[in-house]
Amino acid sequence: MPANYQYVADRIDIDEYISYLITQTYFANTDWPGNNQKYWRQRSTDGKWRWVLYDVDFTMGIYDFNPAINMFTFITEENGPDWPNPPWSTFLPRKLLENEEFRSKFIDQYMLHLNTTFRPENVIAVIDSMHDDIEEPFPAHIARWGEPWSMEQWEVNVERLRNFALQRPDHVWETMCNFFSLGSVLDINVSVDSGGLVLMNGYALPPKDFSGKSVTGTSLNLEAYPAPGSRFTGWDVTTIDTRKAIIVQKLSGWNYYDKGIYPGNGWKLLDFDDEAWKTGNGELGYGDGDEVTVLDYGPDENNKYITYYFRKEVYGDSPVQYENYDMQLKCDDGAVIYVNGLEILRVNMPEGLITNETPASNYIGAPQEYEYITYKPEPFILQKGKNIIAVEIHQSSGSSSDISFDMEMAGISVTVGETVHYTGSLLSMVTETGFDIKATFDTTVVLPNLVINEFMASNQGAYEDEYGESADWIEIFNAGQENADIGGFYFTDDLNEPLKWKIPEGYPEETAIPSGEFIILFADQDTIQGPLHLNFKLNGGGEEIGISAMINDRFHWIDTVTFAPQQVNLSYGRYPDGSQKWFPMEPFTPGSNNTVTAVHNASAQPFSIDVYPNPAGDMVFLDITGLPAGNENNLELSLFDLTGRLILSSTIRCTTDRVESAVDLSGIPGGMYFLRVTAGTNQQSVRLVRK
Repeated sequence: MPANYQYVADRIDIDEYISYLITQTYFANTDWPGNNQKYWRQRSTDGKWRWVLYDVDFTMGIYDFNPAINMFTFITEENGPDWPNPPWSTFLPRKLLENEEFRSKFIDQYMLHLNTTFRPENVIAVIDSMHDDIEEPFPAHIARWGEPWSMEQWEVNVERLRNFALQRPDHVWETMCNFFSLGSVLDINVSVDSGGLVLMNGYALPPKDFSGKSVTGTSLNLEAYPAPGSRFTGWDVTTIDTRKAIIVQKLSGWNYYDKGIYPGNGWKLLDFDDEAWKTGNGELGYGDGDEVTVLDYGPDENNKYITYYFRKEVYGDSPVQYENYDMQLKCDDGAVIYVNGLEILRVNMPEGLITNETPASNYIGAPQEYEYITYKPEPFILQKGKNIIAVEIHQSSGSSSDISFDMEMAGISVTVGETVHYTGSLLSMVTETGFDIKATFDTTVVLPNLVINEFMASNQGAYEDEYGESADWIEIFNAGQENADIGGFYFTDDLNEPLKWKIPEGYPEETAIPSGEFIILFADQDTIQGPLHLNFKLNGGGEEIGISAMINDRFHWIDTVTFAPQQVNLSYGRYPDGSQKWFPMEPFTPGSNNTVTAVHNASAQPFSIDVYPNPAGDMVFLDITGLPAGNENNLELSLFDLTGRLILSSTIRCTTDRVESAVDLSGIPGGMYFLRVTAGTNQQSVRLVRK
């Protein structure tokens, strides 16, 4: 029931709990959830429970290597044993996964992490970094505790973690799709040129090329954000239909020769007569106790046979060469694999000629000898009719205690469809096939239409940041048709120091502003709190705010505001959003459209400026209103280019509360400028485009 789910969501941090479940199930913690559960919450009326990863030594198959384990059934078992997953421990995940909202969020987040956090190269990079950190002092650990018993065994254990990281993602995709009745797994490839970045379902894709997976029927939302000075031009979308055909199945039957001698020339070719060979299903071997077919090691257990030979017939309706091949191979110790006499893979074997007496290059022990390892064999052609898969397995020495062999091989075919171009920075689709998607940007300098839309320079408890602190704040409005990312832009409270603070890059989930949307920055001098916190505070007595960018080593102003003294807890903003007119905002509206429901003269902007036409030709006209009654000051007009260089200036005599004037632009080249009007201690700036 929705009410029951809301009751739970009010008491636990749902997003954090989903991350916790994803982590535990991906790493396959089999000493949980009936054990090693810890959770905490802040001691407050609205504190929510969060879970803690604790005692995870049973993860990644270190005691029982099984990267294919189905953890979705494991954490939803209704009648599990007292350990490790009794009914009480699976109650919460089991019931939450019955809720559609939680289940959808869980699946979406899991797919996201499989495509990012848990990519094999990312997990292995963490493993390698930790390995390097403790490798030097680890012998002292072994000497003190005796576990593992040697550095060699420790290296084997670390390699086991790497193998888990390599194999686990595909199994999670498979078991997740089966458990939740999802569609087929698809390949999604996104390329991004240097002109910007792309968010996929809210996640920032890495620069240049991204390869990930999705499932049929899944919503895919991509958003393009140009880099400073660039413009998004569109999407090129190509459908990719990828199909996997099993050529050799695991645990299937083989003809084998285990007499310890060479079976004869041509044993790996099509026309070789293997009728006298024995037959049996995988796994084939001896010594481990898990073999389906036990091989003969010869009369002397201290001098066992070095080499064993295997053949299998596979058939094709027509000649075919797949684009790629995947092989899952279990071999102890070395292997050479052939298709119709052509060598396609060599594992743990020396280079050069291989004979019946050639030992494997290295001894393979636990846990690798029990595992299927993924390989990419050389390409080959399956001919029409009969083909022969031939394999020779080699021991590292005659005294080896065991031998193992089994394999699976699949061919991957890819059909490429037509390319379709789409415009608009948001691309939404429901996946039915795989896709190659290219986001294209024009790197000609184009400034985003970002405006300082509202600010509060004297915030004393009126509005809190994400840490519950009251800080001065600035609202930025994206008034343009393009999405924008302010990462890399500069903010200042002193227009004479425009590069005062650079918004950190690499956080587009926080710094991106879709077209027509808003973002809030906190001027609190507390940049450690996140990319939206600035290194200065606003002065309620009146000062300046500026946004600028460095594009191709050239400085550009984006927007500036000069404001008079402000009233406590009252914001000041443009109305309508992005316009030239400023008003006190009551109520204040951070992150949403500005509204004006009351007038506070105490903090009213001293005057406003209308500029027309804008863009302008040779002449531009000014209508300056709201000047103080009886004002007899001179108005100073200053025109600046985007680098801050003064282009022209003039003085207008003012005797009333309104001044109408014109400015001659005939000698000014086309481009964007800032026109500043100064009346005594007050200033206003507007953007002006010269055609």
